[in-house]
Parts: sequence; structure tokens; C-alpha cells
Amino acid sequence: MTCDSGASPRATLQLLRASRAFAAMSGRDYVTPDDVAALGVSVLAHRVLPSTDAQLARRTVTDVIAQAIQSVHSRPEIDGTMSRPWRLLTTRGRFFVLIGLIVVLLAMASGQRDVMRLGLFLMAPPVIAAILVSRARLRMSCERSIEPAQVPLGSPMKGQIIIGQDGILPAGILMLEDLVPHELGTQPRFLVDRADQTWRRVVEYPLLGRVRGRFSTGPLTVRTVDPFGLVQLDRQFVATSEVMVTPRIVPLPTIRTIGGGGGTGEARPHRVGVIGQDDALVREYRQGDDVRRIHWRSTARWGI
Repeated sequence: MTCDSGASPRATLQLLRASRAFAAMSGRDYVTPDDVAALGVSVLAHRVLPSTDAQLARRTVTDVIAQAIQSVHSRPEIDGTMSRPWRLLTTRGRFFVLIGLIVVLLAMASGQRDVMRLGLFLMAPPVIAAILVSRARLRMSCERSIEPAQVPLGSPMKGQIIIGQDGILPAGILMLEDLVPHELGTQPRFLVDRADQTWRRVVEYPLLGRVRGRFSTGPLTVRTVDPFGLVQLDRQFVATSEVMVTPRIVPLPTIRTIGGGGGTGEARPHRVGVIGQDDALVREYRQGDDVRRIHWRSTARWGI
């Protein structure tokens, strides 16, 4: 729970109008999800009231709205492998390329054209797979959540990821892995082996709050692999989910009072400290008491 007061339907209409204006200023006659995400904080910041938990965590309204937009509108980011094609190849793909290159060089040195064709045939599958995987634009979306977001120590939780794709070409084989701290459990891994042009998957995995504190799960990593295992490309979403593990509340037993009963104030006075080293009431001197514990002003006597 991060907001005590959310945006009204009028706020969504204003966000739609602002997105249309932004798209028109950008020279487009249509609105993209990026337009809505870019204007979400500016349009909704003054319409949302953060909750007490968010204020105690020092989270501003801008942080709350940005996280909400990020959890709904999230696209995978591509790492630096696009600028280094050699890193796209797996061990199998590199083996094919090296063997094909060696065969081509030997065929050129010996003048054997038929053998050269064999080397080019070995090099062709990894090169074609690398081009297809790198040029395939995955229009993927990811929505993630953890229920409940705040649990006592030792309580179970459930993480949920809704991932989908709306693309032109099939994505091939997708291997997905969510980053989960070891204090909450193991990192879930799952496979999408029949990814059509448009698909949607809902994945749930268990979590356990074993250590107190605030933790963040994610982001989700998507690895695209060709059917022959020659090329792989890693993409990573930016959305994360936060969870707080609080100390366990142990109910204390009811303390029974000594003496009178009832809560009206007319009970008999309690005899506290009559027995023991620390006495709360003044009493007569007993054999063996330390002289430093005698209240002389109350017990001193005049006369014989």
C-alpha cells in the first residue's frame, strides 16, 4: 500500500489528452505507451496522496508514480552484445564458425572450391541465426507484483509475473530468470518454448521472508535462443518489486494481579516487595538486614 488517495477518472482523461498533445508535437497521429509513461508523473503527481508507509520509507509521490508506471510499462533493455556480434554466439556457434573458417582457409590454400563450399556451409547457420536474433524486435511487456508486500518474519509470499509479446515474428525459445535475493528464496527460472507472434504467460513462484529488512526483486532477464542453440541474446527489464519483512509480533500472556480483583480501583493494596532484596515499602528491621538499607528517619526512636 503506497497511496491513501489515488487519481480520479478525470485524471486519466487529462493524461490521455496530454499524451495526444505530446504525440502531435512529436509529429505523430497516434499515441504510444512511451508517451503515457513520459507524462504520467507530471499529470498525476499533484493528484496522489502517499500513504504513511511510503512517507516512513521516505518515498515521494514522484517515486510512487514512477514505480507504478515502471511496473506496468516495462520493456527489456538490450545489453552490449549488439555491438559485439561475437558475443552473440554460443560455444556451439563459435565452434561452427571457427571450423568453417579453418576449412575455407585450407580450401583457398589448396585451391579446392568444393571444400570451400563446405566451410561456407558450416559458417552460414550461426551467421544467419545471429542476424535473425539481433534484428528480431521483441515488443514484450512485463507486469510484476508480490502479495503481500509486507509480511512478518518467516511468513510466505507469492511473486507473480505477467509477461507477454505482441510482435511480427515468433520469438523462438525464451528463457526467463527473475533476480531474487537469497534472503527471500531461490531465483525462479522458466522457459517459453512455443512463443508465437502474440502470447501471454502468467508465472507465479513462492517466496519466504527469512531475514528482516526491505528487499527488491527483479529485474527480469529474458534470453532469446535460436532452435539450434547457436546464438543467444540477453535482454533485461527495468521494473522491480519491493517487499518488507518486519519482526514477528508475539502476543504476551495476560498478567494476573496479586490481591484484589476487578478494575474499579477499589481493590486491596498489593504487598509488593515484602520478600526479596528490593523492598518497595517500609518494613520492620529483620535480623541480617544491611544497615545501608535501613530507613533511619522512619525507624529511629527516642529514649531508652
